[in-house]
Amino acid sequence: MTVTNPTSDPHTYTVSVSFKNQDGSLLDVVVVTVPDVSAHGAAQATARSHRDLTGATSVEITAAVRH
Repeated sequence: MTVTNPTSDPHTYTVSVSFKNQDGSLLDVVVVTVPDVSAHGAAQATARSHRDLTGATSVEITAAVRH
């Protein structure tokens, strides 16, 4: 994912990511911390499930907090 910081100060972001199956049932949720995203900048991060996910899987950002 790409985390974009629109502010004039550097920030850390905490992002909640949900993994769902083809029917929309929740398979897993992970939280990713993206530290030190520069002012007016962007940073890349990867969310990885700790479960063995098989079949068609979708991903949804369910929350993001700047701090």
